[in-house]
Amino acid sequence: GGFTLAPRARAGLVRFRGAAALIVLVMSVVVVVGWVAGIRTMQSFVPGWVTMKVNTAIALGSSAIAVLVLAPPSADRVGPTRRDALVTVLGLLVCAIGLATLAEYALGIELGIDQLVVAANSDGAATATPGRMAAVTALEFALLGAAVSLASQRSPTIARAVQLLASLAAAIALAALLGHIYGVIPVVGLGHGLQIAAHTAFAIILLSASLLSSDIRVGWVQTLVSRRAGGMLARRMLPFAVAVPLGLGALRLMGEWFRIAEPAASSAAVAVTTMFTFGFVIWRTAKELDAAELRWRAAETERVELALRETDANARAEAERAARGTAERIAKQKEEALAVLDLVLESSPVGFALLDPDLRFGRVNAAITTFTGVPADAHAGRTIREIVPHLADEIEPSFRRVLATGVPVIHAERSAPIPGMAGRRRFWLSSAYPLRTSSGAVLGLGVILLDTTERRQLESQLQQAQKMEAVGQLAGGVAHDFNNLLTAIKSFSELLALDLPMESPLRSDVGEISAAADRAAALTRQLLAFSRRQLMQPVVLDPNDVVSAILALLSRLIGPEVTCLPILSGEVGRVLADRGQLEQVLVNLA
Repeated sequence: GGFTLAPRARAGLVRFRGAAALIVLVMSVVVVVGWVAGIRTMQSFVPGWVTMKVNTAIALGSSAIAVLVLAPPSADRVGPTRRDALVTVLGLLVCAIGLATLAEYALGIELGIDQLVVAANSDGAATATPGRMAAVTALEFALLGAAVSLASQRSPTIARAVQLLASLAAAIALAALLGHIYGVIPVVGLGHGLQIAAHTAFAIILLSASLLSSDIRVGWVQTLVSRRAGGMLARRMLPFAVAVPLGLGALRLMGEWFRIAEPAASSAAVAVTTMFTFGFVIWRTAKELDAAELRWRAAETERVELALRETDANARAEAERAARGTAERIAKQKEEALAVLDLVLESSPVGFALLDPDLRFGRVNAAITTFTGVPADAHAGRTIREIVPHLADEIEPSFRRVLATGVPVIHAERSAPIPGMAGRRRFWLSSAYPLRTSSGAVLGLGVILLDTTERRQLESQLQQAQKMEAVGQLAGGVAHDFNNLLTAIKSFSELLALDLPMESPLRSDVGEISAAADRAAALTRQLLAFSRRQLMQPVVLDPNDVVSAILALLSRLIGPEVTCLPILSGEVGRVLADRGQLEQVLVNLA
């Protein structure tokens, strides 16, 4: 829940736990050796005091080993370890020793656990069970063993239970230790298992304190060691709460022993001293809390001011980043737009060029090269006269007027001979406009050239087609009228041939007239086919005859510069078609 402990304090607690467990382990080993060797001083430490029993020493040693092995709590540990299993086993062993001894007292039975290691006949205390630990000690070990067996678990609820069990064991041991100090527990004469050795009580207090420090994240130990105000107050008050009653109680007993003061006076002195002592401690603590609060408020104010300054700095930095991002985005958009514009200009069939006020080329696109015949990268810095000298006299005056007047020239039609092609010319539309800054100053000239040569050719072809159509219409009308005349000539020649006798020499002349009329009719038929006025009359015919018959007309149509040579095939076969339409197809192809 946000609990923190300084690293030095945490290390100090770990060292304290290890030292306390080590002291108890050494003490238990000394006692066991004393029982085995029969040295009473090693069993009681103080001559005349109650001895520590062998099973008591074994239980204390097992508890000390468990505390030494016990791993500190860790947030990244997953599942129990072998160390945790060993701690649990040792704790259950200690708890079992305590519970078995309590059962011996409660049920009046002898389980034999008191004499397993050493056969103790007498411990100097004249008890009925010389090798058995006191009932209070057995209760202590039942509590302490349960706390040790649970200490390896990391649940907050179990940690609180460990603290409760260890606190109860420490409280009972402290009461027994004070009884020894104040002399309220006699050294000898107790045969009912109520007497606990002083060094046993001291060892249990050390082990209980070690268990309390094993997990300081929960319970009242967390409050005691925290760095907050409650922890500071607890650490300030707790030593006095322990030391003052102990000291005053000792002084009172000394006064009674040496008859310095009456019991009532001693009680009054104890009460007054306690009030003044705790009053001074409370006042001193309150003063430090006030000072700490003032320091906290100053630190909080400084923190708020620092946070505000940091917020302002972050806001300014964010605004600067946003501005930079916007500028970068705009620059990137401009760059992308310029890249797209460059791509459009380079791929455009329309020529584009930028000229400075001296009419020197700057930027040009690829289409310009089709007009100038000079590579695009060779234009930079060169004048119009250097690039197209044959057009400079015509172009430069117009461009200079645009620079001088600011009036653009739109779609001015120009032409020039095509090199290497006699009689052929290139036509284009030229537009020029001034380039100005935002203040209106002229930076140079923009020139756009649009090639119209193909369009002019298409226009010429259209005009020629229109002429051909008019000629066809005229030829059709003439052929139709001429065909009427030929019909009359043909008819009269046939009538004349009928009137002449067979031996008449004039019959051959009449035949020539009729043959000439037939040839003229064939010519009119060709003219009608050319004018598309003949009615469709499908007949079975030989295509070779059609080609041969129309050859003379084709030669006249396409002109003397083209030779028309028929290449006929004998395998073409015969077809069903309108002769006039087939002749028209040949005319169109020619």
